[in-house]
Amino acid sequence: MTTGNSDRTARWIRLGMMLAPRIPRGLGFWLARQAARVLRRRSSAAYSMLRTNLAVVLPGTSERQRDAMAEDALYELACSYFDMVHFAGDKVFRAGLITVEPTGWKRLQDAIEAKQGLLVVAGHVGNFDLGIQWVVAHGMDAQILSLPDESRAQQLMTEFREKSSVVVTPTSVSALRTALRRLRNGGIVATGVDRPMDYADPPVVFFGRPAPLPTGHVRLALQTGAPIVVASCIRQADRSYYLKFWPPLEMQSTGNREQDVASNVRRVLALVEESIQEAPTQWGMLHPVWTPPQANLRD
Repeated sequence: MTTGNSDRTARWIRLGMMLAPRIPRGLGFWLARQAARVLRRRSSAAYSMLRTNLAVVLPGTSERQRDAMAEDALYELACSYFDMVHFAGDKVFRAGLITVEPTGWKRLQDAIEAKQGLLVVAGHVGNFDLGIQWVVAHGMDAQILSLPDESRAQQLMTEFREKSSVVVTPTSVSALRTALRRLRNGGIVATGVDRPMDYADPPVVFFGRPAPLPTGHVRLALQTGAPIVVASCIRQADRSYYLKFWPPLEMQSTGNREQDVASNVRRVLALVEESIQEAPTQWGMLHPVWTPPQANLRD
C-alpha cells in the first residue's frame, strides 16, 4: 500500500470509528451497502482483490457471480468493522449479539482453567475481532500476534484493539518471546493464518493452490506443546454472530522439524478452509494470497 493510499485509508478508519458508536446499526449497514456498490462501480483495488481471492475459493462461478460476490464481501467487511466499533468493549457481551457453540466454548474454558496454553487461530472471515472482544469480556486474557505493518491505518486498528483490553503485538522476536511465555503460563495467543507475511516463504497448499502462508503458529505450538484451536465468528441472517471453536489440534511430531511444520500447517489450514467455506462472502481478505502483490488483480 502506498503512503497516499495508507493515509486515505487511515482517514476513513478514523471517521468510521467516530461515527459507528453514534449511529443506529441499521443505518450503519445501509451505508456499508452503498459504499460497496460505489467501490464495485469504480472497480476499486479492494473490490478487485476480493474478487480475485473469491475466485479461488469458489471455482466454477461465472464472471457475473464473482462481481456480485465481491460486492457482497465488501459489504460484509464494512459491516464487520462497524460492529467491531459499535459494540466495543463489554457492549458486545451486554448486547447478547454473540451465540457461542457450547461444546467448543466449554473445551476452551476447561483448558484455561487447567492452565493449558492455547493458540487460537482464524482466517479473516466473519468478525474475528468481535469474537476476541467477547472472549476477553468473559475474563480471559489474550495476546494477538499481528503482522508487522507500520502503516497509520494499522496503527489505528491496533490502538482500538488495545482499548478493548486485548494485548496486540506486531510479530517480532520480542513478541514471539512474549507469546512463548504466555503459552507456557497457560494463556491464549491468537493470530490470523491466511495472509502471507513474506511472499518468499515456502508455499503450503490452501484451497488446492500453493500459497506462502505463515507457519509461526505451528512452530509456537511445537515448541510449547500448546494445541491449536481454529475459531470463527460468522454473522447470521438475523445479524447476530455465531462463535465457533473447532476441536483442539495436538501437533504431530516425527522429529523432523520442517516436515512436522509443513504437515501441521496443512492440518490447520484444512479447518480454516472449512470456516471460510461456511461464509465465503464474509472472507474479507484484502491482500494477495496466492500471487505477489504486483500480479494482475483481475483473474
